[in-house]
Amino acid sequence: MRVATKSDRKRVIEIIFKAYKDNPRFLSMIKPGTDEQFKKRLKWLSEFLFDTIEPLKSVFITSLGDGMCMVYKNTDRKETLYTWYLQIKMAIRVIGIFRGLEILKREGMVKKLRPAGEYLYFWVLAVDPDKKGFLDMQEIRDEVYARADKINLPIVAETTVKKNRVMYLRYGFKEYNQLETSKDVTVYFMKREPGTVEERNKK
Repeated sequence: MRVATKSDRKRVIEIIFKAYKDNPRFLSMIKPGTDEQFKKRLKWLSEFLFDTIEPLKSVFITSLGDGMCMVYKNTDRKETLYTWYLQIKMAIRVIGIFRGLEILKREGMVKKLRPAGEYLYFWVLAVDPDKKGFLDMQEIRDEVYARADKINLPIVAETTVKKNRVMYLRYGFKEYNQLETSKDVTVYFMKREPGTVEERNKK
């Protein structure tokens, strides 16, 4: 797994687009429209994710090029004029101004339930659904765990997909909270404490 650069932008956006087209949290953020409008807005949302995190050198792509993740230390992400510009553009093109207020309120509730202190935040995880993806998932897991263990920090993640919640639990995370943000969206809060490679191999 390596740090994705601007030359990987197209592939990373393609992976996110394909992997998140049925994600409840994503779907709830995109304003209604035709199928063509939905695809365009989902692509814009995927671009927003990449463009927001790429400057932190925290977008990663697997060696096979079929999986990606965005993982960063929570204290490293700061709001800048550039990130505000990206957020305003996303609000206009993807969410809609009035829906944006509802999204801001919901995301504020999510942030309040995250733990205090430093941690690695697992913002986005995606594997191309047209590929098998097992080796990509394994590579992402091992690389991210090794990074977290090296600096002795927990990993924090959220998901609204039940099968992803099961995956996190299987990979050593524990669920520390839930939040029902609407009748269709429940956020599951996951956390993995740091450990050694030897401890992981025993599991």
